[in-house]
Amino acid sequence: MQYEGVSTSKGYELSSQYSLNDNWRLIANYTHNEAKRSDGSPRLRRPEELANLGVSFNGLDERLNLNAFYRISRDSFDQVFGEPIVALEGFEVLDLTGSFNINDTFQVYGRVENATNEKYREILGYNSAERAAYVGVKVNFTGF
Repeated sequence: MQYEGVSTSKGYELSSQYSLNDNWRLIANYTHNEAKRSDGSPRLRRPEELANLGVSFNGLDERLNLNAFYRISRDSFDQVFGEPIVALEGFEVLDLTGSFNINDTFQVYGRVENATNEKYREILGYNSAERAAYVGVKVNFTGF
């Protein structure tokens, strides 16, 4: 089925950052989005409630940076072509990142996505990735 006409999206967003001290910062944002297609049905893959909570640490003369971000999604819908619209389960996902500048040339970094190994779907028929960890090195060649 093809939808013609105008879809609408209305809602509000709130965001905030708060420094606890020189090293620690809290980060938060929240979106409430009522997204409808021209026939009044929900727009697909647009969660009505989406929130992100984070904490960031910056230390060792700003050489070390650690972050934790917690994403919460609620009231999202999806549809396989020709099938009825289906409500997707809400979910929470924790992502962790960190980096350390060894010197002006080398930085080691890492991240853990979906640290709690949450089983969730943002698209019908496709599971999201399980816990995954990445480590790497960045090299700055501007000093050479």
